[in-house]
Amino acid sequence: MLTEEQAREICEKVIAASEADGIEVWVGGGDSALTRFAENIIHQNVAESGQGASVRVRAGKRLGGASTNDLSDASLQRMVAAATEAARLSEPDEELMPLIGPQEYRPTDAFRQDTTFEAFTAEDRAAAVQQAVRAAQDSGLKCAGSFTQDAGAQAVANSEGVLAYHAGTGASFSITTQAEDSTGWDNGEGLSVSDFDVRSVAQTAVRGALRSRAPQDIEPRPYATILQPAAVADMIAFLPGHFNALALDEGRSCLRDRLGEQIASELVTMRSDPWHPLHQGAPFGHEGLPRQPLTLIEKGVARDLAYDRLTASKHNTEPTGHGSGGSNTGGALPWDIVVEGGSASVEEMIAQVDHGLLVTRMWYLRTVDPLKVLVTGMTRDGLFLIEKGEVQGPVKNLRFNESALNMLKNVVALSPSVRAFGLVVPAMLVEGFTFTSATEF
Repeated sequence: MLTEEQAREICEKVIAASEADGIEVWVGGGDSALTRFAENIIHQNVAESGQGASVRVRAGKRLGGASTNDLSDASLQRMVAAATEAARLSEPDEELMPLIGPQEYRPTDAFRQDTTFEAFTAEDRAAAVQQAVRAAQDSGLKCAGSFTQDAGAQAVANSEGVLAYHAGTGASFSITTQAEDSTGWDNGEGLSVSDFDVRSVAQTAVRGALRSRAPQDIEPRPYATILQPAAVADMIAFLPGHFNALALDEGRSCLRDRLGEQIASELVTMRSDPWHPLHQGAPFGHEGLPRQPLTLIEKGVARDLAYDRLTASKHNTEPTGHGSGGSNTGGALPWDIVVEGGSASVEEMIAQVDHGLLVTRMWYLRTVDPLKVLVTGMTRDGLFLIEKGEVQGPVKNLRFNESALNMLKNVVALSPSVRAFGLVVPAMLVEGFTFTSATEF
């Protein structure tokens, strides 16, 4: 993994190699490892270390780019030469924004030494997987899943004096347990391998498979539904792109004519926050602008948008640091999403439901109507009927057609938030979640 000193040295070499009107540099890379298991045995163990760099070179209003995964001096010089030639041959971009100068950044703390390859080895991952497999075997189940760990760094710089560096680590463990006619699932993730307990995650998946045996048929229709955090994350993932100011200008956002209006339950507040303890994301964007925290939804009201520099200039406002720079055609995308949680436990939510469903997670989600954020998909790895405040038993999976916005409108209770699939989200009790068809399993 590149240290800050190494990243600075590479950026300075690249900038010094260019005689263009301006140059931007990105350099980064790191280590990643994956241990996968199925049928209660490890069948794949891989690790990769890699680094790379890319540049955008300016010749007046012309822009050219190039990249390399070879950080030798000769390769960096060839990269700059290729980008310079591409700029010479490109068409002028009259809307190309000038380079920014030096910036100040509020730091985040995303690096955990215990998650590097040196501190947590392939043998350690195998030992963790062994704990999970034993938990499944002790209950007569088969299991499959993966353990991943990553450590990486990135830096951005330009010829006007920008230089920013960020290093981070991450780890995740996922397991699916299987009986003859049922499955269970759980996962853990965080900045550190110590942020979750593999055996506890496995035991949750084991309990899910055992509780899901002999599922019964159920009529597909709207139900009061408790969505576990993984299911919530699956739905919420379709929303951040709509809080893009350029998408709104171009009519690609569900927020058209709805900014400042109530679009969700008053219980719902959603933010973009790299400084959240469960995120600790990069405090800068792809061109070196400091990222700003955004409140996208505040007590149900649509508030902030993410602005790239060009869109911000057209609206006479400040960019939020979420744009990609260069000849940016996509706008700005909020990262590090946090949906603020509540105080209810899942058990307390169950007690509130007279007739409804408990969803473990979802899969195979697809957009049906982008402007309505209408999503279709299926439940997976444990769907349970709730009657008069108690879980009665498992039911067969259902397909749903539901809008992520409609889901947020109908939230009546929230658990504390946790990290799930890269988002920070709570479990939700939602009135009238729409299920449309049944399955055979």
